[in-house]
Amino acid sequence: MAEQTLDRSSPAPAARKAVEAILPLTTAQQGMLFESILAGDRGVHIEQLVCCIEGELDRELFAQAWQGTLDRNAALRTCFVWKDQDRPHQVMLRSVSLPIRFEDWRDLGEADQRRRLEELAADSRRTPFALNKPPLMRLALLRTGDRRHHLVWDHHHLLMDGWCQPLLLEELFTRYRALAAGREVQLPPARPYRDYFTWLRQAQDDESLDRRWRKRLHGFSRPNRIGRPAPQMTSPPEPLYGDVSVELSREESDALRANARTLGQTPAILVQAAWGLLCGRYSGAMDVVAGVTVSGRPVELEGIERTVGLFINTLPLRMTWTASTRLRELLDGLRETNLSMRQLEHTPGAVLRRASEVPWSQPLFESLLVYENYPVSRDLAQRREAELTVGGFEHHGARTHHALTLLINPGEGLGLHLVYDRSRYRDDAGETILRHLRQLLGALAAAGPETAVAELGEVLAAEQIPQVHAPPRRRRGQGSAVPPRSSLEERILSVWQRVLGFEDLGVEDDFFELGGHSLLAAELVDALRRELRLDIPLRLLFAAPTVGQLAREVERLRRTGEDDLLVRPAVVPEPQSADEPFPLTEVQQAYWVGRSSGVELGNVATHSYTEIEIPGLDLQRLADAWNQLIRRHGMLRAVVRPDGLQQIAAEVPEYEVATEDLRDWPAERQQE
Repeated sequence: MAEQTLDRSSPAPAARKAVEAILPLTTAQQGMLFESILAGDRGVHIEQLVCCIEGELDRELFAQAWQGTLDRNAALRTCFVWKDQDRPHQVMLRSVSLPIRFEDWRDLGEADQRRRLEELAADSRRTPFALNKPPLMRLALLRTGDRRHHLVWDHHHLLMDGWCQPLLLEELFTRYRALAAGREVQLPPARPYRDYFTWLRQAQDDESLDRRWRKRLHGFSRPNRIGRPAPQMTSPPEPLYGDVSVELSREESDALRANARTLGQTPAILVQAAWGLLCGRYSGAMDVVAGVTVSGRPVELEGIERTVGLFINTLPLRMTWTASTRLRELLDGLRETNLSMRQLEHTPGAVLRRASEVPWSQPLFESLLVYENYPVSRDLAQRREAELTVGGFEHHGARTHHALTLLINPGEGLGLHLVYDRSRYRDDAGETILRHLRQLLGALAAAGPETAVAELGEVLAAEQIPQVHAPPRRRRGQGSAVPPRSSLEERILSVWQRVLGFEDLGVEDDFFELGGHSLLAAELVDALRRELRLDIPLRLLFAAPTVGQLAREVERLRRTGEDDLLVRPAVVPEPQSADEPFPLTEVQQAYWVGRSSGVELGNVATHSYTEIEIPGLDLQRLADAWNQLIRRHGMLRAVVRPDGLQQIAAEVPEYEVATEDLRDWPAERQQE
């Protein structure tokens, strides 16, 4: 069924009935999907949670609790389509089964169990999901004692953000307790994920956002190089990502929090400042841009904090200072920037790139900060319910396209987890970066408001700054660039050179191997449309990622008469299915939700006022004509069922045209 839904233009009726909703992708999802497709089997954007469950666990009830959680949250039943599509979509299915892998390791020693657990977890998070085959989740339940199990839970980041993990764990164990007690599950209401997309369409004003971001990013034209420059590595390392962690002591963390209060700031602001100072020291700049992850959950939508889905977005955070800047000024500026960004959390990535002066072929920032201020799942470990204790949480993830990703866990001891691209940094560099960050946090914990910002960065010795290798830039095959062999290849190549910013490109160079990303692909396709005066779909770039392949594909489509290059599926009538229920369209869903929940969506019903002057109008024939229209057009007989599907009634009562004779009324009253 999933194959039918995703890989065919006209899925079978059974597949269509299984679809609950078809939605667009958020900005973050667009980037993640693109990067996941390009990464192939490297397991990019896979998030993993490992925990220990102590107590008498009923495996059957545990599996039922997981399945019930999947059934309630549509985002967990989502897959993604992009083949033969003008743009990718996410498809929520009505029913998806969630298998659980079970293994009994009680005959193994504790050391062997730990080794096997680490190996299984590592293999699992390196194993990619087939994004068109739900569920994009997998579970392994490993029995390590008579009253002890370990759970390994993987999911693709496309489904949800970190905020959702504790929500789902809370729901899971609430369900398990209810099942164990033989009572009905009681859960607080959660707003449907699709409500967010209705809000998003209304909230996005690209022109206004563009103006605001141009002002913020004006004058920043080159991403910060975070380290001493080094040539690219000769061969890509395996695995591609490395990570290192450190937890500040209770005394260090308390000192940082205490000084944050003294300075009138939050600890998060001080961590941002420390990272900015590190990037500035490493790059020799006093103008730094780093990415920050924002929650993206609009406060205007009541109940959205309990919705499962992906809301996060990544925005550029700019920090500037001079030799005379005082710490108070830097921190106050950061606080104001963070507050003002709350109104910009829904900014599309394309708007950011248009507003930026950084060339499209280069990233706007090389590092990402993720402050994990969630309704933390470790609270679950402090609860004993249904004779179970859950603890020992380990989280693995944050495999992104950024050179550095820093995750901050605001526990009693501030936790710092750095994920780094091993094609850019060697393993000892990760440890050095965290050691330097810890030094800067210590300096900030002791600094006063009038401390000179420039002096703080000098606590890091210049000779200890690690190397950062140039990003990989690979060419298909070996040797020099292959020159164009036709006028069409020459025109396409000129567009590639302009968009990618490289002069020495050849017609056999692969767009994605050269570092092409989702936003750059959209820019390239748009430029090709203007140059060739053809409506080239984005999907064609996936099928033909070199200039030569793209030129041959364009010529083939021209020969076959498909000049517009848009191949749309044929509409195949299915009279036998005419009276069967089917899903609402995206707009219909918005109207239906608006009517059922009181959301203000404007005029839902359409009213038309028309004057027709017809001498000798036969009212009976007018009524007959209306009823013939209703009998001929099925959608005039459509109704929305309580389950959210629409259905065309085979027969409806005769429609009566209401009439009123106004001839005896005064002209003024007739006008009224």
